[in-house]
Amino acid sequence: MAVRGADPYLLLLATYPGPAMFTSESQNVQLLLMRHCRDEVWPESMNVWVQATVDAGGSAENFMLFARRLKAAVMQED
Repeated sequence: MAVRGADPYLLLLATYPGPAMFTSESQNVQLLLMRHCRDEVWPESMNVWVQATVDAGGSAENFMLFARRLKAAVMQED
């Protein structure tokens, strides 16, 4: 949705937000995706994301490519 302009405050999430920080919808999605890329919830959580992507008219293949790249990046962090 952010790509379609639904989130006027689109800003990449550069760090985990603190307890009192405002986060936009797109940042909340980014945070959820990062958390769902952990080994203990992968790949079960990806099934939900793929279905949501397909239901919104997106490409499951493109999403999984993105998710695999995100998982690799997340696994490099502490």
